[in-house]
Amino acid sequence: METLIPVPKERPAAKILDYRATNHDSFITHIDRSPVHAKIMAFQKPFWFNMILGGLLIWRAVRSTSRYSSMVFALYGEPIKPSLMSWIWTIINLIIDLFLGILIWPHVHVFITGHLWHRLRWGFRETEIVFRKPIGWRRLLLKDLPPEEFQRRYAQNLYRAIDPKLIFENTGYLTKSDQWVLDYDVAGDAYSSMAVGEVDIKTWDLSVWVRMGGGWHVWEIWRLHDKQFVEVVIGIVTEKLRSMGKEDIIQQWESVMEASEASPPTQLSTVVADIFHRGGVNFAEMWADATKEATTTATSKLI
Repeated sequence: METLIPVPKERPAAKILDYRATNHDSFITHIDRSPVHAKIMAFQKPFWFNMILGGLLIWRAVRSTSRYSSMVFALYGEPIKPSLMSWIWTIINLIIDLFLGILIWPHVHVFITGHLWHRLRWGFRETEIVFRKPIGWRRLLLKDLPPEEFQRRYAQNLYRAIDPKLIFENTGYLTKSDQWVLDYDVAGDAYSSMAVGEVDIKTWDLSVWVRMGGGWHVWEIWRLHDKQFVEVVIGIVTEKLRSMGKEDIIQQWESVMEASEASPPTQLSTVVADIFHRGGVNFAEMWADATKEATTTATSKLI
């Protein structure tokens, strides 16, 4: 995966992730800057859906109480014995109630203890932290695939989950994607750590966090969209070229950047890559090294 930077174990961010990542080894985080009214509108759909489901469970429970209690009394010698048809209908209703309880209650319970409690505790904010984790049946399906197919499918799902269109055009639970679902508990921990000044909110901007080798590593995707950061990386690359005596490459590169109306070219620029190649330098490798150097320096200040 692109540029993964180790996160020191003693950092508060690593401790927060360790505490909550009990059945998986990765998170996707981003900052939700959508308007508060958009967050409220997005919340209403799951709220009313789960209220209807919860109401259905309560209605079934109230209706079934008398039916089941009468059957229990009948088993203990009630003078009037229920008919065979009453027993059949009771068994059918019991099956229906068990099915509804197994199918619906877990969904409602997760919503109440997760999403709803999070909103009651933290409300709706102008700037919110969103955590997503890979769980559920879609993740289990991936585990049964051969290693190469697993890596391919996992990568596809990951890149769909970090697609800027998904992140910046949606809010709240609408950013769930494939096996990547929202984790409200760790988001609450992040708010608590911010309240006491332990972790800067910028730490949680669009990033992928992976636990491997006994520690956490972070790929800070947001930096790829940060013009100031790109300029820092360009500066590092320029210094590396200067130390190698590649002034001709620097001049040609600067000419390309001056002629460009867009942001400074990055490693995706085939024009710049060709300039470096003709000068005997691998642009992709040098850019990756410079990105890692700049990210390591910046990360140590944030995490």
